[in-house]
Amino acid sequence: MESADDLHFPDALAAALTVPFLYDDGDGVDFEPFACFLCADETTSWLRA
Repeated sequence: MESADDLHFPDALAAALTVPFLYDDGDGVDFEPFACFLCADETTSWLRA
């Protein structure tokens, strides 16, 4: 079983996600990162949907 600490992004990834992402006024890629990794059950459910 994973703990909540296991779900936090590594420092380098968390820092990269603080950089603004340009959406090209709605014509670009919509990217909204989560604050941390999802638990295994949620990830499995999302992938199977």
